[in-house]
Order: sequence, then structure tokens, then C-alpha cells
Amino acid sequence: MKAFEEIIKKAEAGDAKALGMVGEAYLRGNDGMPQDYEQCFSYSIKAVESGNVRACTIIGILYMEGLYFEKDMKKAILWFHRASEGGDSKAPRCLGQLYENGDGVLQDYSMAAKWYQKAAERDDISGKYFLGKLYEKGLGVEQDYKKAMELYLSSGERGDNIAAPAIEAIAELYRQGLGVEKDEDKAQEWQQKYEKAKSVRLN
Repeated sequence: MKAFEEIIKKAEAGDAKALGMVGEAYLRGNDGMPQDYEQCFSYSIKAVESGNVRACTIIGILYMEGLYFEKDMKKAILWFHRASEGGDSKAPRCLGQLYENGDGVLQDYSMAAKWYQKAAERDDISGKYFLGKLYEKGLGVEQDYKKAMELYLSSGERGDNIAAPAIEAIAELYRQGLGVEKDEDKAQEWQQKYEKAKSVRLN
């Protein structure tokens, strides 16, 4: 928390990155901050005005989830596009999820794969996992278990709770022998990593 107090001081001084970090902390109630959507928007819009593209994604999430604002998918998508065009890694993943689920747009697995690919290229952990799921299921892309495994491994290497779904998927592919040789020992090994990862949070 002490380290985050320094970030708050930087935010109050107008630092764009710090403003975005504080806004994001208020969104989820992280780093000792309470969940406060009004404060989230206040810090995020200041961050946007200072050139922080990640903050555009946070505002998009407020609209997408109906937090602080009334739910508005058109505005959410506009904010995600703005963030993605600015180089943010999380925004294309959010767009991919909207296309995969048909939320605010027509369901389109090919478009979902396109946006997840962009997120993966920007090293977004969850983007790699979601793209891996499409390859595993053959949705919007040709089914390719080896490609799915590659993406899961790349996503799961971080070993924290964000990577946990990918780690669980690795265990399942080893258990079923899909894209890899069937190996119950490795499946158990990755399952144990999954149990551990669920409780680990990295910044």
C-alpha cells in the first residue's frame, strides 16, 4: 500500500500513467483502494486527457458493464477502438470477447479471433488464452490443438491467477492427449500449478 501511496501522489501531480493506475484500482477495488466507479471515471478521464490509452479501455469497461454509466455497448466499443488504435493490449481482447459472445455486436468468431490475435501480439495474457480456446474448439479459425497448446503455454508461463485458466487448459490437453502426447503425470503437474496459480496475484 505504501508503494501505491506514491502512485497516488504522482497521479495528483498529473502523471498520466499514475492517473490510469489509480483509476484502474478504483474499478476493481485493488491495491487497498475501495471500489468506487465515480473515482474510477474521474481519474481515468484525466488520464485519457493526459494521453494514457489504457485509461480509454477502463472507461470502455464502465460503459460495457454498466458501472457508473448506464450500460451502452456502442460507447464501450468506441472507447475500446480508441484504446486499441493507441496500442493498448487489453482493448482488443475486450473487443474479441464482445464478438465471441455477440454482446453489442453480431456474434462473429472470425472477428473475435482477429481481435484476440492483436491482443496476443501485444502480449496480453488473457488474449492468448481466449485465442487458444478458439483454436482448441475450431471457432473462427481452423481447429489446431498444437497452436492452442502454444498459446496456453505462452499465457500460463506467468503463473498467477490471470494465467490460471490457461494453466488448467494445459492440464486438460495433456489429460486428453490433444496437441501433445497423452501424459497423466504432466496433466497432474499442471493441475497442481493451476491450484497454486489461483491464489497468486501479480501486478
